[in-house]
Amino acid sequence: MRRSRRNRGFTLIELLVVIAIIAIMAAILFPVFLKAKRTAQINVCLNNLKEWGNAITMYVDDNSGRYPYAGAALHYPHARATGGSQTCYLAVRRYVSGNKDIRWCPVAKALISKQYQALMGWSYWWYCPHDNNPWVQAYPQSALCGFTTADVTRPTRKPLVAEVACVHEPGGEASPTGPLYPLNFVYCDGHAKQLMLTYRSRCLISYTFRNGVVPDKLKPPMGNE
Repeated sequence: MRRSRRNRGFTLIELLVVIAIIAIMAAILFPVFLKAKRTAQINVCLNNLKEWGNAITMYVDDNSGRYPYAGAALHYPHARATGGSQTCYLAVRRYVSGNKDIRWCPVAKALISKQYQALMGWSYWWYCPHDNNPWVQAYPQSALCGFTTADVTRPTRKPLVAEVACVHEPGGEASPTGPLYPLNFVYCDGHAKQLMLTYRSRCLISYTFRNGVVPDKLKPPMGNE
């Protein structure tokens, strides 16, 4: 008596067809999942910046409208002799939650060596020209440390804290001058947003002056950009 087809199971061809369909679906869905993962990582970094923005705002409210007199990071700290705090995050950390992870954008932390992490202290950027910070010294009108909210005449355009570098993968259509990188900022008025910038424009936007004017010329303090 012949067995019915129903009881024979898959043939080799049928099995190969199923495998091919699964492979095609994976090829279609993998980029979607990867993009969703990258978006989620960028959003974590943006939310970290929002927390730092809120912390600095509370610090300012408690200090007569004056921004933290503090260095940009541990590799550009304030010397103890100058007063203030060594770094911005040390100055305002009591205003943030106990979660130390907000000091780091996860993408940046994955890219930066443990040794350099210890040197930096966080993956964000504060605008202070003191103690041999060549970047803010190149754009002194971008400085915030020691200034007051009254000195910032365009708070909606002046970055308060920014991501320290283009750590996220480029996306979208490249501009004529290069690929576009997502970069997160929180501004002096408290709002945070992501911009798509070339490497050159990232440097210029990052050092926007207190009056909201963007520098028109790149002045690399290290002479290597």
